[in-house]
Parts: sequence; C-alpha cells; structure tokens
Amino acid sequence: VLAEGAIRHGARLPARQRDLLLGYRDFQRASDADRRGDTAAAMAMYLSSQRRYREVVRQDTTDAEAWYGLADALWHHR
Repeated sequence: VLAEGAIRHGARLPARQRDLLLGYRDFQRASDADRRGDTAAAMAMYLSSQRRYREVVRQDTTDAEAWYGLADALWHHR
C-alpha cells in the first residue's frame, strides 16, 4: 500500500528511484499472492520484480539497492 502511494506521487523522482519502487511494489504483490496461495500471480509478480531490478543493475552494476532487491526477489521466488 505504501509503495503504491509512493509510485502515484513519484512522477518527479529520477527514473532509477521509480524503477526501484516498481520492483519493490511487484515484490510485495508477489509476497501477498504467495500468502494467499495464488502461485500463478506470485510467479508473475516475482518475475516482474526481478526484471525491474535487473534493468536497474544493467544500467549501474554498482547499485547495491537494486542488487539487494533482485536477490530478495530471487530468494523468495520458488
């Protein structure tokens, strides 16, 4: 819920920050779907989160926050 609000009000944020928020939002959606037992939605959202974080890492391989988000999304994705 907080990530959704940040995204709605984040139009003026730099692209990197928006991408990190979108990656985190998708990760949270995946976690929520996992708790509900909706494996198809969880799979889709984990993959989306991973794609978003990978794009940030592709642009800057030293971005620790993006690496951490990617690792988290990979770890929780079964």
